[in-house]
Amino acid sequence: MRRKSSVLPLAVVTIVFLILILQTNIRGAIGTNFNMNELFWVPFNIFNSVPGDIASVEVDYSATPDESFLVYNYSVPLPDKIKTRGIEGFDFAQVRRYLSYFTWVPFETWAFDLGKMESDSIASSVPLATILVTLTSGTKEKLTIWERSIEQDGTLTPDTDRAWEKKDDNSNLFVVRYFDIDPLLRRKSYFFGRE
Repeated sequence: MRRKSSVLPLAVVTIVFLILILQTNIRGAIGTNFNMNELFWVPFNIFNSVPGDIASVEVDYSATPDESFLVYNYSVPLPDKIKTRGIEGFDFAQVRRYLSYFTWVPFETWAFDLGKMESDSIASSVPLATILVTLTSGTKEKLTIWERSIEQDGTLTPDTDRAWEKKDDNSNLFVVRYFDIDPLLRRKSYFFGRE
């Protein structure tokens, strides 16, 4: 007895696939909606470290260096050169909370629309802040943040929603929302309960 092969299962799968494509409102060739740049296929995150993996965080503000700080995770062994001493009003619970902000920090998009000259101009200007995270493994992750300007009615105005950023020595800038990085941009006064 000979079995008949059926094309019905293949037809059902094809119909389901076409329905899913039509439901997403894709118009035109489907290949135009995919980007071949490999940076679009990596996670859009800046930091993703649990507090136990962070040895220290140093934040440097170029405009106000007196608000810059360096905090150590006191739950991991401290370097010998650090002498622990009491600082009046310092809140160690704030350090623990601050380190938890590095668990998942996303960014919005890569800034591929910038020309090389404009990108180099931003990278050579004075940054708003620099954040250096040292992990317990010895790895250092450096994030540099610059204020962003947008053109409105023919004039450049500061963008109050987004900033330019660059991680480590990567030449590509990306756009981040202040909403996502605001917890990282604390001042020294935060650890004394004055922020």
